Amino acid sequence: MMEIMGRMRLGWASVMFFVAGVASALWVVFLISQGLEKADQWSSVAAFGGTVVFGILGLVMARRSGDPAQGASLPNTPDTPDSETLPPPGGQNINVHGGIAPIVGPGGTQTNTFNTTPPGT
Repeated sequence: MMEIMGRMRLGWASVMFFVAGVASALWVVFLISQGLEKADQWSSVAAFGGTVVFGILGLVMARRSGDPAQGASLPNTPDTPDSETLPPPGGQNINVHGGIAPIVGPGGTQTNTFNTTPPGT
């Protein structure tokens, strides 16, 4: 059943692309017959009409989709850190070469020890 639905959608998409291609070709022929100045004016009118139609279509689609943020909570977002990503409470010994230190998250303490030789020296 799903295969039939997929083929129907593909068929409708093919028909729509064909109709759009024919309509575009007819539009070009019409504009060529109108001359340069009239074609410019007709194109402006068509662009305004297309903007209105696609704007309304976008508003309708946005209205139908609703607010995806409502009721859906994303796990492990920056506002709600996961307990696995937090460092353990207490001190941490981190060997840092050249004075560049990593950032330790909330609840952790950072202790820098410079007791090893930096690489390349």
